[in-house]
Amino acid sequence: THWQGGAYWPPAASSEPPPEHTSLEAWFPWLADPDLEQPTLSPSLYLQIESERAAAVCGPDHRRYRHLLQSLERILAAAGETPIAFCLIPDEFQVEDELWRRLQESSPDVPLDRDQPQRILGEWFRRRGVEHLDLLGPLRAAAPTADGRRRLYHRQDTHFNARGNRIAGESLARFVRERFCGEASAAAGAR
Repeated sequence: THWQGGAYWPPAASSEPPPEHTSLEAWFPWLADPDLEQPTLSPSLYLQIESERAAAVCGPDHRRYRHLLQSLERILAAAGETPIAFCLIPDEFQVEDELWRRLQESSPDVPLDRDQPQRILGEWFRRRGVEHLDLLGPLRAAAPTADGRRRLYHRQDTHFNARGNRIAGESLARFVRERFCGEASAAAGAR
């Protein structure tokens, strides 16, 4: 189920599965057309959440990164010789230009660096020779919908929609295939 327009879809009264000839898009039309989706959060709450996230990861205070990087060090130590990789999942404000513009306008006195998380973490992974997939590039490369937005996240929700999940899933599958399947990755000794 999914929270949609103030109610869960499909309605609780619909405990029976849809007839076989009914597509998921008939039940969830926003799967095929993200412009049909109703917002999950109010505009003000959504902007507050995204503003707090942007300040936390794109602002000048890097204390959170120290704690995160220490946690990543512990994960690497626990993994030992087991191959390990990480996936960087960008926040919507890093992908949607209009949302980024709104965040900057709402906090003009707070210097924000939109790509800072990828730069800090990517550099850390590279220095240690740790494989990682950064989804920012593939998500930003998505073709915009009719309104000029990429529409890869549920509306005012912060989670991927079907379109975003498809790009993330395809990117992850390609990454795993290229890095961890077959002789090439074994010969390279991917960590």
